[in-house]
Amino acid sequence: MPEAAWKLPRRLRSSSHGFLRIARMSDLVTDELIDLQKSADAEHQRVSGLDGEERRAQWERWRVTAERVQAAITEHATSAGLSRFEVERAVKKAVRHPEDSSAA
Repeated sequence: MPEAAWKLPRRLRSSSHGFLRIARMSDLVTDELIDLQKSADAEHQRVSGLDGEERRAQWERWRVTAERVQAAITEHATSAGLSRFEVERAVKKAVRHPEDSSAA
């Protein structure tokens, strides 16, 4: 890895496959990941205010949806040679703070 590369913030460095890869927002986030995260967030919001069996059932729906998001993030990061943490962070930022993501 070139010496100058180590001056980059750690989050922008990836040594996968032995070369430097600078991740752009468009590499990190896909429409599919955004849609999955929006769905998981919506399911999680529905848990609020529920009791008993309704709450348990809704919690289970949210858990299943959240697992799908996590699996998709892992798959995307692995196949693109990106940091899984950075992909997840970028997806959540794009969904929960879209005004910040559009400038990136």
